[in-house]
Amino acid sequence: PEIVRRFALRDLLLGVQVAVCTLLVVASLVAVRGMQRALHVPLGFRPQGAVLAGLDLSRIAWGNDVAIEKEKAMIAAVRGIRGVTAAGTINRTPFTGGLHGIPIFRPGATDFKLNNSVLAAYVYQMSPGYLDAARTRLLRGRDVSWHDTVKTPHVAVVNESFARKMWGEVPAIGQHFLVSGNLTEVVGVVEDGKYHDLEESPHPAVYLSVSQSEQGETIFVIRSWQPASEIASDLEHTLSSIEPNVSIDVQSWTDDLESQLFPARAPQSPLADR
Repeated sequence: PEIVRRFALRDLLLGVQVAVCTLLVVASLVAVRGMQRALHVPLGFRPQGAVLAGLDLSRIAWGNDVAIEKEKAMIAAVRGIRGVTAAGTINRTPFTGGLHGIPIFRPGATDFKLNNSVLAAYVYQMSPGYLDAARTRLLRGRDVSWHDTVKTPHVAVVNESFARKMWGEVPAIGQHFLVSGNLTEVVGVVEDGKYHDLEESPHPAVYLSVSQSEQGETIFVIRSWQPASEIASDLEHTLSSIEPNVSIDVQSWTDDLESQLFPARAPQSPLADR
C-alpha cells in the first residue's frame, strides 16, 4: 500500500507539472499571437525600427529656457548618430498609462467644471520631429516648431477624432480650444491611433509643443536602421555627454510595447520553490 501511495503521489505531482507547463506554453503562445496582432492593428505609429530612450529630467533644476535648449541639443546630437534617420521626444508613449480624460473647452469658457467641457482627450507634449520618428502621419497643416515658445500663442496638433468631434466638417486648422487654461490654436491634424488599449474606439488626442510645456519625463523616440542592442551605447554616451546627471533606459519600441500590452501574468508552478 505504501508503494502504491508513493506512485500515486508521484503521478499526481507529474500531472500537476505537465498541466502547469502546458498552461505556460499556451499563455506564451497567446502573448506571441497577441503581439503579432498588435503590430498589424493600425496603431497610429510604427514601433518597428524605432528605439526608445527614457530620461527623467524632472529632478534637474532647470529653468524652462535652459531645459528647452538642452533638449534641442540632445535631439540634434542624437540625429548625428550613425544610422539615425529621425528623432524627437514625447512625455509618454501610447499604452503607458497617464491621463486620458483631460477636459477640453471652447474659447470663451469661464466655468471649467467637467460637465461644461466639450470632450475629454489624451494630451501629450512632443518636440518637433516626434511625428516623423514615430511614423505618425501628418494629414494637414504643420508639426510643432521650436519657434513655438512660451512667448508665442499656444499651438497643438490634434488627431482626426478630435477635429471631427470639435468642429465636424469645418476645417480644424486655425481653430481654437482651451486646454489646461490655455487658449490653443490647431496647426496640424494627424491620423487617429490607439493610445490606451487595442480595443478602444477612436478617441480624441492632442499633441502640445514641449517648448510651451513644463519639463518632466522625456522619452526620446529614435528611428534607426541599427537595432536597439547596437545603438544603445551610442545613445547613452551621446545623451550623458550633454546631461550626465540622469539615468537612461534604452530599448526597442516593439519590446516596450510587448511589455506594456502583455505583462507576464502566467502563474508559477506550485513546485517551483520545492
